[in-house]
Amino acid sequence: MKKVLCALLCFLSAVYVSCGFAASAVKTDFYGAAEEEEIYYDVPSENADGYGAKFSQEYKAVDNYKYRAYASVEENVFENPDRAPIYIPYGLDSSCVVRAGGNALVFFDRKHDDLVPGYTWNGTGMYGPQNEAIDELFVTLYDYMETSSSRGTTVEGFKKGMTKYVEERGFNLKLTSNAGRYYNTNFEDLKIRLRIRREVAVVFCSKYMLVSPDMGFHRGAGLDKINYYMYEDRHAMLVYGYRDIYYYDADGEQIARDTYLLVCSGYGGFMSRAMFCINESIIDDIYTIYVS
Repeated sequence: MKKVLCALLCFLSAVYVSCGFAASAVKTDFYGAAEEEEIYYDVPSENADGYGAKFSQEYKAVDNYKYRAYASVEENVFENPDRAPIYIPYGLDSSCVVRAGGNALVFFDRKHDDLVPGYTWNGTGMYGPQNEAIDELFVTLYDYMETSSSRGTTVEGFKKGMTKYVEERGFNLKLTSNAGRYYNTNFEDLKIRLRIRREVAVVFCSKYMLVSPDMGFHRGAGLDKINYYMYEDRHAMLVYGYRDIYYYDADGEQIARDTYLLVCSGYGGFMSRAMFCINESIIDDIYTIYVS
């Protein structure tokens, strides 16, 4: 026990001592393909429970922190200028998938005004107040996805429900799986779809870390302090951007990488928009969405 405690203290000391590096933060805003690190793990197969059946904030771990010490840092960042809406499916239990899919359709209503009849985008990232058209959208998707309060929504239900809704209104829906080798994401393709093609995505996960972009991420001289919330639940969230951070030591060698998806979390308040950390989560699947 003493050896373990000693090792832990040495590790923490190393983190804080490394703050003495002459830090230089370099923030980039570009798309640059890079070779993905091959990271594999067992992903739970889909079962009858679906996603959202047990979704609640009781799984939140409050006031947890991690630290990244570095000599220099580089970021590859994209946030859709129109972001994504965060409307709520009021009165519909276990509906995180419905919420993610419905808000994705509102996002595309900017280009296809009849996609959500009765809703008109106001031309800003705020999307305006929720109205009856949005409520009706969620109710319809809840039915089409065969969502239930006891088992939530399956991935197949999500795909079938989204396709039926879009095609009934005379449009085409393209759903592309972006599961891959980097923490079960094909991240390089996902970046292209989010940034270049202006798609959005829905991520399905069974364990996930969220960080508030405004209140949870603190950059100092040579040290990032990250206040995170960890959840153990089958959940789905809408993705509209990314933040890929590379940390380097004084010799220019990469010492860490944190990859975040910018998401509409399904939570309220300051966590309604969050950074979803890929490398601290278990992603079961992820689908990009495009409506034409």
